[in-house]
Amino acid sequence: MAKALRNIKEIEIATCKLMEEIMDMQEEESKKATTTNVVEFPLLTSLSLEELPNLRTFFSGKYCVRCPSLTKLRISGCSKMMTFFSSEEQQQSMTANTNLQQTCGLINSSLSLPAFFNQNVFFPSLEELTLLSLCGLRRIWNNDLPKESFSKLASITVRDCENLSHIFPSTLIERFKSLKLIEVFKCASLEALVEHVVVDPKRRQKGLVLLVKEVKLWHLPRLNKLVTSSTKAMLSLPSLTNVSLHTCHGLRYLFTNDTTRTLEKLEMLDLSGCDNMQEVVAMEEGEEQKSKVVKFSHLRTLKLRCLKSLISFNSGSCAYEFPSLKEFTIEGCETVEVIVGDARCKRLKDRVPTQQPLLLVEKVEFPNMESMTISHMNNVEKIWLDELASNAFSKLKTLTVEFPQVIPHLELLTLTKEDVVMMPQYYTFDYLRKLDLACYHDENDAFPSNFLLQRLPNLKELVVGCSSFEEIFPEDVLGHGEVTSCGGLTNMEKPLKALRYLKQLNLNKLSNLRRVWKHGSLMAEILKQIEVMHVHECHSLSIIFPSPCSFRSLRHLHVEDCAGLVHTGTVTSLVHLTELILRNCGAMEDVITNDGIGVEEISFYKLQNLTLDDLPSLESFSLMDCAFRFPSLEWIVVKQCPKMYIFCKGALRTQKLGKVLLSDEDDEGRWEGDLNTTIQTICTESNKSVAGNQ
Repeated sequence: MAKALRNIKEIEIATCKLMEEIMDMQEEESKKATTTNVVEFPLLTSLSLEELPNLRTFFSGKYCVRCPSLTKLRISGCSKMMTFFSSEEQQQSMTANTNLQQTCGLINSSLSLPAFFNQNVFFPSLEELTLLSLCGLRRIWNNDLPKESFSKLASITVRDCENLSHIFPSTLIERFKSLKLIEVFKCASLEALVEHVVVDPKRRQKGLVLLVKEVKLWHLPRLNKLVTSSTKAMLSLPSLTNVSLHTCHGLRYLFTNDTTRTLEKLEMLDLSGCDNMQEVVAMEEGEEQKSKVVKFSHLRTLKLRCLKSLISFNSGSCAYEFPSLKEFTIEGCETVEVIVGDARCKRLKDRVPTQQPLLLVEKVEFPNMESMTISHMNNVEKIWLDELASNAFSKLKTLTVEFPQVIPHLELLTLTKEDVVMMPQYYTFDYLRKLDLACYHDENDAFPSNFLLQRLPNLKELVVGCSSFEEIFPEDVLGHGEVTSCGGLTNMEKPLKALRYLKQLNLNKLSNLRRVWKHGSLMAEILKQIEVMHVHECHSLSIIFPSPCSFRSLRHLHVEDCAGLVHTGTVTSLVHLTELILRNCGAMEDVITNDGIGVEEISFYKLQNLTLDDLPSLESFSLMDCAFRFPSLEWIVVKQCPKMYIFCKGALRTQKLGKVLLSDEDDEGRWEGDLNTTIQTICTESNKSVAGNQ
């Protein structure tokens, strides 16, 4: 088989649920004429394996695999894959280990699992490596690799590998001289980028030099250092230009003092949402204070956002210079009291300041600063601690200082998915009365319950439109925080209190909306306080209120252009309405359906206005065999309901009703003594007229 694939240039395999191995080498091994122990794909440049849930390895056996031309390797959604190639011994070990693995993520950490790439894999030309959703992945590389393998690697992207603890072993750092980009996202167990491996404890440890240019580390809750703490070898990053760090709560700091002195080319530093970060640069035990000033010669952009515990850039006595800094943003760092302090003033006065500045600089100049944003810094008392030099901030064009309330008196707002995702967590809208929420087009998009519960304390009207939601507020009221984070809310009282003023709900163009009400959901409780509800172009709905629950607050219900709607709701759910408007619902057979309670008489004692317009399948208001009372009904419009020969089966009382209108503009109407007879007459005459015109 391997010989037959020697001329292949690209391999892409996806969504094969039963596949366990890509190549079966048993037949090759059984041939006595076999003269080589190498399987080679000389022309293969691209290999992609995606959504293969039972795949364990590319192949196993006695061979080595060589792909001298391979430049791109992507493996995604192969949850049982622990190694790219496995020998017979490794295969037996993996089989034994995975038998202990009941579910993905419950791998026994005490077991010695193989590396994904070992000495039997030779990729000398690989440039792009992508590993996504590999639950079985514990180590990427073996310490012992063939010479030149991975020597041209330029980028590595790792995401959703929940059992991976490190990316690189320290023994291979020198091999990655071509590496330009490291991206690591949502790896729950990742503790460090580099795992320190001691080869000879008696020898002096060499410094680690990583020539990467750009690093992105997002949503890594256990990340606590760039290099494991067991090493005293200094990490140098002389080529690093861009760093983006988001939601890494385990980090107390990012760089050591020694590493900072190697950041000669750093241009952009963006840190956000790291709750336990106290300083950006820290002096580790054993490090020496080699100089009093460190210069970031090329740093142009510095962003520090939502770092709750941040005290300063460096809590020591070292000062910094930022001669190229153009854009500086600090938001939501609530512990900071002073933004900038002059180190020379402190040394001259021989004193320790009572307030630690965020940036202790050799001289407050910032000669190239063009934009400075200070937002939601609740404890800031001063922007700069000392007097400014005459040439300080000489190029500053924009200084923005924002306070915690964002447009505090805004009452009407329209937000898309992108707006909600990008909005900082501390933005609140205390006076907002109406919100239009739209453009969640991806079918996997979750309804943003958390946003609505935390940011809009006085919301009265919510409009949800043009989105792919299947449910609105789907969370369980008794534990919805486990499904969608709602800021620690764990019972129904708290979320309902958060939206206690919400009275009007408009659902518009939600083509995938399957249901509005669900037993035990947060939405079911919210509906109990809604007074006005509009449902428009929700074609997947078959019934709005399937439950016998009584919505005592609901007064006005307007439903239009819902092609799949068969019933509006049960009797009990609608008896408190004062107005009901139903238009252009082609599948609707009756307005209300039986809720199984079995009463002899039903009274819609508050209903005043009823409109039934363009309902071609409607046969009656209700087919239930019981009496109906409408003591307050004064206005009814019946238009284009060709199958509606009767309003209801049972006895019918409409004390105040004197006519049935044929349109919204009709003033005269029709009346034949009672509602049932009038409906029958209108329907018969209308159908005869249509038949005559044909």
